[in-house]
Amino acid sequence: MAGVNKKTLAAQSAVARETGGRVMGSQIIRDTQGEQQRTALQSGLGSQAQLSGSLSGAKGRDLSQYSQGLTVSSRTGDSKTTLGAMSKARAGTDLAEGKYFDAKGKLVDIGDKAGAKKGFRQATLADLAASGNNKATDEIRQNELFGSITQINGLQQQAYDAAKSGDYEAADQLRKQADDLIKSGNFNENFDQSGMKNLGLQFATGEKFDPLADTQGAANEALGSASGMLVGGVVNQARQMMDPASAESMRFKDSLTSGAIAAVDNSRDKAVRALGSEERGAARSMRDASMQWGGASQTVKMAAVAARSGERFAGARADIEGDVAAQKAQIYGDAAKMYESFRMDLATNAASLASAWVNDQSGVRDNFRSIHNNLVSNYSNNLFGFAGTSQNNATQLKLANDANGGEGGLGGALSGAAAGAAAGGVTGNPWGALAGGVIGGVLGALK
Repeated sequence: MAGVNKKTLAAQSAVARETGGRVMGSQIIRDTQGEQQRTALQSGLGSQAQLSGSLSGAKGRDLSQYSQGLTVSSRTGDSKTTLGAMSKARAGTDLAEGKYFDAKGKLVDIGDKAGAKKGFRQATLADLAASGNNKATDEIRQNELFGSITQINGLQQQAYDAAKSGDYEAADQLRKQADDLIKSGNFNENFDQSGMKNLGLQFATGEKFDPLADTQGAANEALGSASGMLVGGVVNQARQMMDPASAESMRFKDSLTSGAIAAVDNSRDKAVRALGSEERGAARSMRDASMQWGGASQTVKMAAVAARSGERFAGARADIEGDVAAQKAQIYGDAAKMYESFRMDLATNAASLASAWVNDQSGVRDNFRSIHNNLVSNYSNNLFGFAGTSQNNATQLKLANDANGGEGGLGGALSGAAAGAAAGGVTGNPWGALAGGVIGGVLGALK
C-alpha cells in the first residue's frame, strides 16, 4: 500500500509540475502579448486611422479556442508519461509470444520452446482477447486509445499552427475534426475506464498550447470605441500644440491675441482721428486769426505758431504709434508665454489621460491582473489609483470636447479675448484692453 501511495504522489507531482510549467509559460506569453497590445494602443492614439473613423466597429478576434486541446493524465503521471506508457501497448494483430493454436484449433502455450509443431498457428492478441484473456483485451484497447489520442493531438496541433499563421478557416475545420473525435470517443469526465482501470485515465479539455491573441485587432477595437476616439482627440490636439507652426497652435495663439490687438487698433484709430480733428481745428483758428490781424509781421508769427503746432501734433502721433507698437509687442509676448504654458500642461495631461485609458483596456488590464494574481490587494489599490487618475483627467476630457465646437476651448478663447478687450477699452484706458483680452481669452479656453 505504501508503494501505491508513493507512485500516486509521484504521479500527482509530475502532473502538478506539468501544469505549473504550462501556466508559467502561458503567463509570460500573455505578458508579452499585453505589452504588444499596449504598444499598438499607444501608437494608434491620435493617428490618422483613428481620427478618420476607419477603426469604428473593429472587432478583435478571439483566438483562445485555438490554444485549447485534449489533455490526459493517469496514475502514471503527466500527459507525456501517460502517453509514453500507452504507446507500448500492441495492436490486436500483433502476435502473442508463446501462444499457438494446435492442429485441432485449441489454444496452447508452448512457452519458450524452440518452435511450434507442424500445423500450429501462432495466436494474436485479438485471439487471446476473444478467448477471454483480460490482459490482451486491455492492451488492445490501450493501443487503440493511443492511436485515437495521437490522431486528435495531431489535428489540434495543425489547427493551432494554422491559426498562428492566420489561416482561421483551415484552423476551424481541423478543430471540428478533432472535436468530433473527442465526442465520439467520449473523452471527458464520463470516459469508460473498462480495460483501463490500472491506468486511471482522466481526460479534460483545457489550455494545451501557447496562448494566441489578436493584439492588433483588440487594439483597433479599443481605438475605435467612443472613449478611444475622445482620448485620441486629446492626444492629437496635444501633439499639434507641440508644433508652434501647426494650424492648431496658430489658431490658439490667434485666439489669445486677436481680441486684444483689435482693441488696441480701435483705440489707436480713435486717438488718431481725435488728434486729426484737433489739428484741423487749430489750423482753422490760426488761419482766422491771421486774416483778422493782417500785416506781414503777424503773418510771420502765425506761420511760426503753425509750425510749432504741427510739430506737437506730429510728436503726438508718433507717441500714439509708439504706444501701439509697445502694447502689441506686450500682447504677443504675453500670448507666447501663455501658449508655452498651455501646450506643456496639455501635453502632460494628455499623456496621463492616455496612460490611464490604455491601462484600463481589456488585454492590458487582464495581463496586469494575471501578472499580479498573487497580489490581489495591491492590484485593487492600483485600480483605485487608475480611477483617481481618470477623475483627475476629467477636465482634459471636457477641454477636448469643447475644443471641437463647444462653448469653451479655442472658440471660447476667441470670444473671451474679444469680450475682455472690449471691457478693457470701456474703462477709459485703451491699453487696458491688453489685460482684458489675454485674461478673457484664457478664461474662455478653460470654460
